[in-house]
Amino acid sequence: MPNQPINHMDRTFEVSTEDYNKAVDDLVNVNKLFTLAVFLGLALATGQQRSLENRAECDAGTLVTERLIVFEVLSFSCFLSSTVVAMAVKLHLNIYGGGWKLKHKIREMMVFVAGLATFFAYFFLMLSMVDIIQIRLGKLSCKGSKSLGAAVSVISIVSSALVVFMFLMLPPLYTAISHIKS
Repeated sequence: MPNQPINHMDRTFEVSTEDYNKAVDDLVNVNKLFTLAVFLGLALATGQQRSLENRAECDAGTLVTERLIVFEVLSFSCFLSSTVVAMAVKLHLNIYGGGWKLKHKIREMMVFVAGLATFFAYFFLMLSMVDIIQIRLGKLSCKGSKSLGAAVSVISIVSSALVVFMFLMLPPLYTAISHIKS
C-alpha cells in the first residue's frame, strides 16, 4: 500500500520523492566529506615515522601503517558504495516517480544496503583514526596518556554516533522509501 499515509504516534504524513531526494543528498554530502577525510588519512600513512612518545618501542611501525591503509581503503569503498546505491535509488525515483517500476522491496533493500555501507564506512574510518593516533602519538600498548586518551575519545564519540545513526536515522529513511507517494 504505497499511497497509504504513515501513522506514527497519531501523526499522519506522506513522504514525497522530493523529501527522499533531500535525505539522499544529505547522505551523499556527508559521504563526500568523510571521503576527503579518508584521503587525508592516507596522506598521513608514512612508514617508519617516529611517534611523539619519543621511545623507539612506542613507534607504530609498518604493520600499523599497512593496517591504516587497509582500513582507509575499506572506508573509501564503503562510502563509495553507499553513495552509488543511494544515487541509483534517487535517479530511479526521479525518472519513474513513486510508481512500481522498481519494486518497493528492492528499493527498501537498496536503502538498507546504502545505510549499512555508510555504517561500515564510519566504522573503518574510526579504526583508521586509531591507527593514525598510534602512528603520531605512540602505540596504545605503551599506555601513553595522550594516545590512550585520543583513542578512547575517538572510539567513544564515533561509536555513540554510530548508535544514533543506526537507531535514529536508518529507520525513518527506510520507512520513507517504503511510503513514497506516486
